[in-house]
Amino acid sequence: MICIAAFIILLLIWLFTPAMKIFGFKKQAENINKMFKKSLHCFSRRATFRACDSNFADEIKHSILRKLIVKHKKWVKPVSWAIEAVSFLIIVISIWSLLTVVKSGLALYTFGTCDVQQPDACALSGSEACTIDGSNGNGPIVSWFTDWGEIFLAMPSRWTTWNAEELVVENSSYYGEFGGKSENSNAVAVDIFDPGCIICRRSFVAQKESGFFEKYRAHLIPYVITSEEGDKFENSKLLAQYFEAIRGIQPENGNKISPEWYLVEKIFTGKDSSGVVWQENFNGVSLKAFSAEKVEKKIAEWLKEAGYSEVQIKKIAEKSRSEEVSKKLEANKKLVDDQIKTKKIPTMIFDGKRHEGQFKAEK
Repeated sequence: MICIAAFIILLLIWLFTPAMKIFGFKKQAENINKMFKKSLHCFSRRATFRACDSNFADEIKHSILRKLIVKHKKWVKPVSWAIEAVSFLIIVISIWSLLTVVKSGLALYTFGTCDVQQPDACALSGSEACTIDGSNGNGPIVSWFTDWGEIFLAMPSRWTTWNAEELVVENSSYYGEFGGKSENSNAVAVDIFDPGCIICRRSFVAQKESGFFEKYRAHLIPYVITSEEGDKFENSKLLAQYFEAIRGIQPENGNKISPEWYLVEKIFTGKDSSGVVWQENFNGVSLKAFSAEKVEKKIAEWLKEAGYSEVQIKKIAEKSRSEEVSKKLEANKKLVDDQIKTKKIPTMIFDGKRHEGQFKAEK
């Protein structure tokens, strides 16, 4: 145990020997090099289950206990045991740290974040997103182990060639289906949004400005991000319910629209009389969130503007609270969590790839 622990410590010190030589500590650096070579030899034998053919471990012990033997002989045995215990602890911590680094690297490759449980806590995450947090109900130690399983189960999704058309849900309409330039495109894309997520709004605006919706027939999958306290954003579930409830229903006055995208456009780009985007009124991120009743009233106004009759508006509201819509949202969640396996919202599927976080146009 002692020679392995010493090797770990000396390895870390040895990494700084070039700098020590530069700053005039050549003798000390040479001594560290000698000790490190001894520890490396001993470690290599231990790692191959052979006995160390040097007295390196004894040298380490003797250097620590030398003064103690002269002054306090009765402490030698307890301190010797303590050295063994500390050596064991150093080895365990080192292995744990190495595995944690490996786990973080695999998580970064698989999910785009090095922290599976709290994705937004990772400073290495490349793209802005509203993150899907894991559940820490089992505690940090159990979660550390379950993270491995989640990473390995999700890793194949990183290599998958995605077919966006297979993910399109029933009665879905694509953005600009009636009169938009995307009518001329056969390329299909899927946008996974949380209606309350600010990054989703920015991503949608970036897609519009870049001409994405002219190049792809983009379909929407609403996904409500949840946490241990409930929904991550106020009124997200209510808005997602309306997205699903209105699918396939055209206004009675004969206008042809993409119903769910019509609502997305209003929420993400429309503003109130004070110039505040409606999403911020609904989600309570920067303002006090609207009540559910107030949100539904605003949606009813928009639907009336689009040409829906009072009867239609009432039926859509009733349908939004139905078991049918609840099952559709559950199916969306299952699709995202179990099949697409993303930790970031928005996520977009196009060109055979999974694109996570805020949309950025290719330069």
